[in-house]
Amino acid sequence: MIFLSSFKNFFGFKPATSNDTVTCQFCGTKVSKEDSYCPRCGHIMATPKAEPADEWVCSKCGHTCNSEHCPSCGTKRPPKPTPWACPNCGRRGNKTEFCPSCGTAKPPEAKPWDCEVCGRRGIPQGDKNCPQCGRPKGSKKTVKTTVWYCSSCDPSKKKGLTSPFCPDCGRAAPPPDPKDIPWVCPDCKTETKSNFCPQCGRRKVTKP
Repeated sequence: MIFLSSFKNFFGFKPATSNDTVTCQFCGTKVSKEDSYCPRCGHIMATPKAEPADEWVCSKCGHTCNSEHCPSCGTKRPPKPTPWACPNCGRRGNKTEFCPSCGTAKPPEAKPWDCEVCGRRGIPQGDKNCPQCGRPKGSKKTVKTTVWYCSSCDPSKKKGLTSPFCPDCGRAAPPPDPKDIPWVCPDCKTETKSNFCPQCGRRKVTKP
């Protein structure tokens, strides 16, 4: 026995202690806590803990759900709260409306902004310039005034008009060139005048 004990200690074998084992309720065998079954009788020693159900309460009908949509009224699951860092004490990973450490209220979420110049949408709040056209945040789109000439009362094109109708004869302004009319990409919601979207490369959608 002394030789066997020395042999196990030499090769790094450590005897199991009472803290590392549990007793099987059926046969009384000492079983390691890491084993799920008793090696003698096969009894289940440790039942894996079930993960808590990701339940949510429907705000429309009050039904408790665990699916993406409410089975009673079909309301979609609300988005999970985004963890935030407290600006006062620095605690991270907060999911409540107030910081559990100091009670500071959750700061309002920074919503993405849209570029009014090129139409790029969903730009992160931290970006000060548009990644597509480079214009600073808050830049306004310059509206170009189209000058046209009335062919009825001004054939020599001396009096340029910007109104939708001629003030002398009431003739309507000609329709704009289709190439100058911007279109919005249905995929990335970018406004452009080119035949292909500069953001995702989709071809211009033409009406049949």
